[in-house]
Amino acid sequence: ARPPHSLYWTRDGRVFTAKDRPGISLESEKVVSVSTSKLFISHVKMTDSANYTCVSDIAKPDSVQLVVRGNEAGVGVDVAIRYGSRG
Repeated sequence: ARPPHSLYWTRDGRVFTAKDRPGISLESEKVVSVSTSKLFISHVKMTDSANYTCVSDIAKPDSVQLVVRGNEAGVGVDVAIRYGSRG
């Protein structure tokens, strides 16, 4: 077993990085037994609704559908999405 060479996120099928939206942070840990990647989205807006997928070169991709509904109070919500792969 080996850690993945690549571990990244896509948003609706396109590579998604912290440069794509202010308030995004990514945290990845590549190790032999279990690698993890976390995608943090601060102050979620309706435009953040999308299909987010974590992609690795040694495991099947895993996806989550984020649906943001209207927020009457206008208070920002933070979302953390975590993906772990066994390699």
